[in-house]
Amino acid sequence: MDAGDGRSTSGTACCYSRGLTDLCDLSPRNARRVALQVAFSASSASCTPVSTPCARRVPAAQVSEQIHEGTASYTGSRESRKHFTDMIRSDRGYGIFEQVFSRTEMQRVLQVLASAPLERTRAGARHVLSTPVVRDLSDDPRLTTIATHFVGTAAVAFRATLFDKSPEANWLVAWHQDTALPLKQRVENPEFGPWSVKAGVLYAHAPAWALEQVVALRVSLDDSLHTNGPLRVLPDTHGHGVLAEDEIARLARNTTAVDCVSESGGVVAMRPLTIHASSKSADDRPRRVLHIEYAASVQLSPGIDLVDGIGEM
Repeated sequence: MDAGDGRSTSGTACCYSRGLTDLCDLSPRNARRVALQVAFSASSASCTPVSTPCARRVPAAQVSEQIHEGTASYTGSRESRKHFTDMIRSDRGYGIFEQVFSRTEMQRVLQVLASAPLERTRAGARHVLSTPVVRDLSDDPRLTTIATHFVGTAAVAFRATLFDKSPEANWLVAWHQDTALPLKQRVENPEFGPWSVKAGVLYAHAPAWALEQVVALRVSLDDSLHTNGPLRVLPDTHGHGVLAEDEIARLARNTTAVDCVSESGGVVAMRPLTIHASSKSADDRPRRVLHIEYAASVQLSPGIDLVDGIGEM
């Protein structure tokens, strides 16, 4: 999910919050977790990149509710629609979609979440999809249209996580891939594992063919800025499959990272195999994100099913 800066490659990375460690499952004992351990000193709070390429965006585009022949479209200018189509076709493992929701809509979501009975850690809250405001957002055609482009003719939301970064709860995560999926039952398949249980939900680290059926849509509830610890991605790394730690380290050294900045109401799409990270915030403005994951179907393969609608407390 979220992860760290990666500009220094000596020593070990530190999650500055026990809650974040729990949330992101970065235990070094988990052999399949592929987090790159990167050194961060107290001075590494600054996350403004020295050189950041222009992220690929769809400016001021509103998603159409109509999906024709398995493809969705944007209303708005012809240029915006073409940019959206070109982005999906090229699929560099991520995409940034501006102004999908209004600031007013995001403020309403924040107000509801503030009083919702979530089991929070310092980093946010996991398993929030059953919260009505999150479920409604996940079913919004403006999101499902984007998700459909990445996963196929249908998109089913199966998990949601709230990330909450602020001056009071400031954290980072190192370069990694998201490889753990929530499954209904343990399967005797050597491609899945190690297994674990988090908040009563069974998880297994999954092979590339399963993870390729998933996309995460990160809804920016606040402005996500270069200075408040945004998501960072290494473009085109999703095509390498599930990577070992040393392979992630090599790609982090040799690939130019992109800061996925977006105003409130924007959406960042990211494939779970895309190597990603995030730095500590150097800003006093909060950075709250709803990370909603979609799959083409809750059945990854006969007998291997995702837990649909995680969030029960």
